[in-house]
Amino acid sequence: MSIEHAIWKVDTRPEWTGVGNTSITLSKLCEVIIPLPPLANKHRIVAKVDGLMALCDTLNTRIKAAQNTHTTSPTPSACKPSAV
Repeated sequence: MSIEHAIWKVDTRPEWTGVGNTSITLSKLCEVIIPLPPLANKHRIVAKVDGLMALCDTLNTRIKAAQNTHTTSPTPSACKPSAV
């Protein structure tokens, strides 16, 4: 299996398993180019993730409030209309 990109290629061979693999050396790892986004893009990504996390917090709060409202509501039997 290999991961290909326009800038880099990493060959993940099946025999490359375990932490004691002697075929992967520091010099081989130093040759691997890992593309990183520009700093402006990193800031944009962090801002987007922060916004999404804030949304998750808001939704979580609303869910808990709805669950509390649901548990404090009258039971369904109390809501049935009385016989006339």
